[in-house]
Order: sequence, then C-alpha cells, then structure tokens
Amino acid sequence: MKPPWKLRWFLFLLWFLGQVVSAQPYRFRHLTIEDGLSLSSVNCMMQDRHGFLWFGTQDGLNRYDGYRFRVFRKDSADENTLSHNWIWDIFEDRKGDFWIATWQGLTKYDPSTGRFERFLPDSSDPHAISGERPASVCQDRRGNIWIGIWGGGVNRYDPETGGFIRYLPDPQDERSLPSLFVRDVFVDSQDRLWAGTWRGLALAKLQQDSITGFVRFRHDSNDPASLGGDQVMCILEDHQGVIWIATRGGGLNRFNESDSSFTRYRYRKDDPSSLSGDDVCTIYEDSQQRLWVGTFTEGLNLFDRKQGTFLRIYQDPDDPFGLLSNSVYSIGEDASGLLWIGAGGLNILDPRVNSFGYYRHQYNREQSLSMNKITAVCEACRERLWIGTEGGGLNLFDERKGTFTVFR
Repeated sequence: MKPPWKLRWFLFLLWFLGQVVSAQPYRFRHLTIEDGLSLSSVNCMMQDRHGFLWFGTQDGLNRYDGYRFRVFRKDSADENTLSHNWIWDIFEDRKGDFWIATWQGLTKYDPSTGRFERFLPDSSDPHAISGERPASVCQDRRGNIWIGIWGGGVNRYDPETGGFIRYLPDPQDERSLPSLFVRDVFVDSQDRLWAGTWRGLALAKLQQDSITGFVRFRHDSNDPASLGGDQVMCILEDHQGVIWIATRGGGLNRFNESDSSFTRYRYRKDDPSSLSGDDVCTIYEDSQQRLWVGTFTEGLNLFDRKQGTFLRIYQDPDDPFGLLSNSVYSIGEDASGLLWIGAGGLNILDPRVNSFGYYRHQYNREQSLSMNKITAVCEACRERLWIGTEGGGLNLFDERKGTFTVFR
C-alpha cells in the first residue's frame, strides 16, 4: 500500500533537494566487450535449463556463466562449429538441443556432447532448408520445429527424415504465405502459428503436422483498425493470451481476437507518454507481467497497459548507469528476475532495487528537468511540484506523467 499522498510528497521533497545522481528512472549494470562479450550488438538471448545465459551477436554466440563469457564462432576448417558468426535467433527445444539461426544456415547444437550440425540450402534437394538466412525458430505442442527464413518462407523440420517441409508464397493462392521474407515465427497457447513477414502478418491453425492455409493481415492506410505496418519484426503472447506485434514503421500493435482488428500504439510528437518511436524491434513481458518495448533508435519503453501510456528510457552519455545505446535489439529475463537488455552491449536491470524514480536534465528529451542544480521546491497542487533551478528557470513537475514544463 502506498503512503498517503501528502506524506509521499514530503518524502519526495526531501529526496529531490539532494538528488543529482541519475538521468533515468531505472539504473543498469553493464557488460560489454571489455568484459568479454564478443560484440556489442546483441540480437537475441535466452537462459538454458542449466542456468547458462546465451547471447547471439553479429560476431558469434556467447555463453555467460555469471563470471565470464565463452564465445563460439565458425571455424571454416571445422564443420563441428557454427555455420556463421552472425546470430539472428537461438532457441532451446524440449530435448535440450539448441537451434541457432545464423546469417548463413541453421545450426543445431547439442550441449551435452558439444556437437554442432549444420543445415544449409541445396538447390538440388527439395527437402533441404529453403534459404540460407533463417531468422527465427519456435516449437509447437507436438514438438515440431518451425523456422522463419529471410528470403525462404517458413519451414518445418521433420526429425524422422532430417529434411524440411516448405511453406512458400503462391501468387495463385490467397491462403499461402504472403512473403518469402519472414522475420519471426511464433506458436501461441492455442497452437496457432504466426509468421511475421515483410508483407504483413500471417496466421495458421496447426493440424497435426501440417498447415492448411494462412490468414493474412495487412496494413491499410484507409483502415485505422488494420495492422499498423507491414514490416513485422516480433510477435509475443502475454499472460492474458493477448497477441502483440512489433512493426517497423507501424509501432506496437495489439491483436483483438473478437473482430480480428488491431489497436495501434504509435509515437506522437506532442505526447511524452506515447511510444518513443514507431520502428519497434522487440517486445518482452517479464515475470512481473510488465511489457517492455525496444526500438531501433529511440530507446526502451515500459508500457502501462491500463493507462495506455509508455515510460521512455533513453541513453544519456552523462549517466554511467543509463542505457548504453538507444538501439534496443533484444530483451530477456533470467531465473533470478534480472532483466537483460541488448543495447550497445548488455544492460542489466534489477527491478527490486529500482523502486524510486531519478530525474535530471536529459539533453535529448524536451520535457526533462531543465537544469540539474536545484535551488528550491514547493508543492503546486496534488501530484505537481514547482522546482527552481540555477540557470535553468522554473520547472513544473507532473508526477503522474513524469514530465517537466519549463518556464524561463
């Protein structure tokens, strides 16, 4: 239970007068190439059943044991290695094997034996994987492995034959996949396969080991209830069974099951509580049921689903505890509840020690505090404060929105 609002303001006043410590409402620890990470661009991450953390970068696969990194890379002279160093996705199946989507082929890794198996396209083999750039891997209830391939459609791996069944676009069939360029595949709790492509979203009901056809969802500039953009980056199902779609250029989208419509959440210049940018790269729901949204160049967002508002978290070069970059490519959580954000390296957030907000001037945010040196504070009205600064004018702070209006 929160203390009464007057007491909260009193505590806030005492705190605010002495604070000049951080530029962001959340404070991060960092792991970078100086700590052994092979490259700062972290495209994907997961924690395996043994507790190891795995990070896919553009220069190899990194395993972190809590103390140090071990890096796995391709060795052209050794087939028992990765097929390529650029890692798009990593997935652990129910048997404990890893499926690693790389820039040049799919790699299966057995951590118990340390053996790698490569799957590469072969134009003479119709059962080979249909493209050299797999981007996403998932598994259905029956244990089938599904692969989304950039330039190769959707494939299902057949463990009995070691081959792949292909699902490709067909101009004569409206129920076929809409595009060869697939960025994400996802199986939801209803055992439906979602495919995020560069020509919209596709949905198929899985029946045994096959797909009878896809339902397509496209952006329509004349329909505000359509998908916000056709370039789909990421698909997620939250704890309530709601499907969320990240698009490049179309913001964050919520799928409404009742009428197959979409609710769009986009950047609005005049609203600091809107999404920070429309180019959304990744979405993640943590164990506390909070929804995090990473963008390509506009930082990290924490989404309040009840209010429909976003808390924006940006990089600040002057803040040693802030994000390392505004390009957020991946988000994950370990078994202890720590959040890991791939943005210019690894940014580690412990939600248990981030119960207070910290505010100071941010050079890239118009509605931040105008100056860090505070000279006076007084209450304006409920949930608002007047803050006097040295050299930065007078600020009116809105606690609910976390924003400052500056009067000079």
